[in-house]
Amino acid sequence: MTQSFIVYRNPLEQAFWEGVMNGDFFPFMVAGVVFIVMVVVMNSIYDTFFSKHYYSRARKIHWFQNAFLFIPAFVVSGLVLNFMWI
Repeated sequence: MTQSFIVYRNPLEQAFWEGVMNGDFFPFMVAGVVFIVMVVVMNSIYDTFFSKHYYSRARKIHWFQNAFLFIPAFVVSGLVLNFMWI
């Protein structure tokens, strides 16, 4: 039976990979996937209802679009992380 040693560059990397292999990091991965899905869904809703602002000639990103995309995504991914952590 062979034994292998894993040498990490720093303690943070070791904690990260041990958390991933243990399952401790799983709620964070799910929250990240939920965040990305929520941004895509909210972007499609924004395009449907507020496309006049989105497809302007200037192609500026308005503060309303950023708030509309990221605030609900942060809230939902935070709730998923909270409920999975409990």
